[in-house]
Amino acid sequence: MMKNVKKAAPQFVTSETYVWWDMNGCPVPNGYDPSRVGPRIDTELKNLGYNGPLTIIGIGNLEGVPLDFLKALSSGGVVIKQLQLGSSMVQAVVTALRSSESRFQPPLTMMVISAVHADILEDIVCEFYNLGSLYNLLLAYPPDTEHADPDPSSILVDNFGGEWVWDRFGLLRGCANNETRREDTGCELHFCGLCNLSFPSFDDFATHFKTLPHADKASLL
Repeated sequence: MMKNVKKAAPQFVTSETYVWWDMNGCPVPNGYDPSRVGPRIDTELKNLGYNGPLTIIGIGNLEGVPLDFLKALSSGGVVIKQLQLGSSMVQAVVTALRSSESRFQPPLTMMVISAVHADILEDIVCEFYNLGSLYNLLLAYPPDTEHADPDPSSILVDNFGGEWVWDRFGLLRGCANNETRREDTGCELHFCGLCNLSFPSFDDFATHFKTLPHADKASLL
């Protein structure tokens, strides 16, 4: 299901779009091919006119997640990031918004896929509102974390470029085999927040996950 979905405004048609996906709070539905997640999100955004560079980041506590599953996500154009100890995806998004790096400068669209919808409304929406009209927010969340208030304030709604439900009938609907993933900028690297190490390829990231120094840090989770 989509709510308050709008076509991309002219300033966002060719500008950067970043997708931040909370992999723990919004897991891939059972039986859904993980390699199709990236192309499905890409197609949904292109259908709304977001045609600029697209980066999709899957972030979370990944200990115990099969590496074959993560590799399939990566093959579909998802950059994999292990959270730092004591951190959250919401904190990562706010840090990016406050960054001076050129890739996060306006005009900029961010899609946030997370189950902590109330927290997003409080922390991230206000951040976008304060930054001004050249920052655009898209949201997706599971059905059980929709607005408690069925008619949220106009300040919030006006700052949404779109809202989706994270299920087979919302953002993940369809999933045709001919959906493709546009090439991203390559600026984002796979990242292990436990060890504070970045990796240019998923294979390097997966090899690191099997090392003893990583296992020692993972045991603290």
